[in-house]
Parts: sequence; C-alpha cells; structure tokens
Amino acid sequence: SNLYFNDKRISRAYMGSKLVYKEREPIFLDYIEFDGNSYIDSEYCPSSETAVEVTIEPNSEVGICVLGVGTSNNKFSSYLTGYYRFGDTYNSGADISDVQGGYKRQTIYQDKTGVTLNGVHSPYVAEPTAFTAVEHPSYSIYIGSRNDNGNPSTLAKYIGRMYDIYVYENGTLVRHYKPCINPVGVVCMYDTFTKKYYYNKGTGKLT
Repeated sequence: SNLYFNDKRISRAYMGSKLVYKEREPIFLDYIEFDGNSYIDSEYCPSSETAVEVTIEPNSEVGICVLGVGTSNNKFSSYLTGYYRFGDTYNSGADISDVQGGYKRQTIYQDKTGVTLNGVHSPYVAEPTAFTAVEHPSYSIYIGSRNDNGNPSTLAKYIGRMYDIYVYENGTLVRHYKPCINPVGVVCMYDTFTKKYYYNKGTGKLT
C-alpha cells in the first residue's frame, strides 16, 4: 500500500516480521513545457565561475528568457535572441533566429567566456565584468524566467520545452535538474545533487 510523507509517496511492505518503508522514485521525463507564466526557482546562486548548460525547444520568441537572475548591471541570464548577460556585459552573437532550424532543439552553454549555441562559440561583445555572487534567495537562478530581486521578470519569459539543466562551478558539476513527475503526479524538476523536487512558482502550468 502507499503512504505519503511531505510530497513523497512511500511504499509499505513487510520483510519477514519487519515493516519497511521505501520512498518512490520520480518518473523522469525527456522534457517539460513552460507556458510563459510558469517558472522554477533553482535555489542556486551563481558566481563568476558558474556555467550553465541547457537544452531547449522554444516555440515562441516572446521574452524567451531561458533562465536568469540579477538586477541593474549585475546579471547572469540566457536569452535566445542574442542577449546573454554576464555581469555588465552581453553577447549579441548567438541568436536562434540565425541558426538553421529556428525553433528546433537547441543546446546553450554559457560561462564567463561567452556563449556556445549548438557547438558554436560566441565571445561576449566586450571583456566581461565578473558577475558578483550574492548568497541570498533573491539572487537564485530562475528557470523559465529571470529573477529580478526575488520576483519573476514581467518581460523575461520562456515558452516551450525544457530538457535537462546542468550547473557547473569551477568546472565541476554541482546541479543536475531533470524534468520529472513526482510520486504524487506533479510535473516539476528534480536535482540529483540536493535530492529535491523543484516546483512551478508561477501562475501558469508546467506540462
């Protein structure tokens, strides 16, 4: 039979005379879909040594902020209209409108040196200033939007499919967010490092 603890479903079974509880695993998906009004707080605050790799399949150019955080001239964000922010510098060389295939599946890798879109690297248009890490919840990366002082940007949104997300720090993988369905049927993402589920915080739906 099934029992629930927090948001996790556990199985109850007997091994001999001993009652054993086993947590159910998430059902991993290839991708989840954002509707432009949905976003996830990764709870990860980037630094000047942070790199992010994400595969997406957008179906709209509106907003099209895949993920991001920051205010004023201190931003770490990935747009797909040639506007990738790192500190006070942006990149205008990697734009999906210039990529053969348009809104088909795309892979972005962004770090302090620039942006690699589908294997083609584009440096920032100027020498990047260092992104200043701020260990505060207001500066965690939002997935599917940009975190502006603890709130999702009203302009920076994402509509489309989102696949696995990898976060590196000094070249070491520190987060791996995987699309999934949790044991009680909620579409979300699961990080294999923190062993946590990360849920939609927006007014829209993840599907």
